Amino acid sequence: MDESKMISSVKQQYEALPYPPRNPEDEKNRLLRTVGDSLSELNHCCFKGQRNFNQDFRCLVAGGGTGDSVINLAEQLRETSAEIVYLDMSAASRSIAEQRAAVRGLNNITWLTESLLSIPDLGIGQFDYINCSGVLHHLSDPQEGARARKCAKGRWRYLSDVVCRVWQAIHLFTPDFISGNDSATHEHSGKSNPGTPHYRCFAHSSCLYQRFG
Repeated sequence: MDESKMISSVKQQYEALPYPPRNPEDEKNRLLRTVGDSLSELNHCCFKGQRNFNQDFRCLVAGGGTGDSVINLAEQLRETSAEIVYLDMSAASRSIAEQRAAVRGLNNITWLTESLLSIPDLGIGQFDYINCSGVLHHLSDPQEGARARKCAKGRWRYLSDVVCRVWQAIHLFTPDFISGNDSATHEHSGKSNPGTPHYRCFAHSSCLYQRFG
């Protein structure tokens, strides 16, 4: 299928059925904790416990949907100078996410109604952390989405737990897992294939964080 037709079809789907279904009024009673977005876990896994999130921390939630991750991050970063950028092409999903943020009085979110593939043209700068979960599978060419996401120059990216479990299955019998360690690191230098960027993956529990550069 032509990529533009695929994007149009996905957009129509989420305009009609914003996902996941959320009632903004529920924000008065609870905060949904999303996998991969705990600041303490991010700090431990990605920044060796040295990151001060009050100092110009920027994160991008690409494919923010109705706002679970963006609300969780924004609430944790409420008293900091951090900026959270929400990106999703569904106006209906964004509307629900914005209502949820309004109920909580959050004003540290920048809202963009755009496709992941438009990132190279947005000039949105660099990020310390990019959450892009449950997005690439919608594309006929997921690699195109990965390339577009790379243009945002995130230091660390969170990949969905489905991807993580596949990665963990591949490395199930490495010494780290055999020794009972619930986290493991895999590094690829790109030397064997000059066209492949250097990356580092850190799997911890049900999360997979990926670092480029």
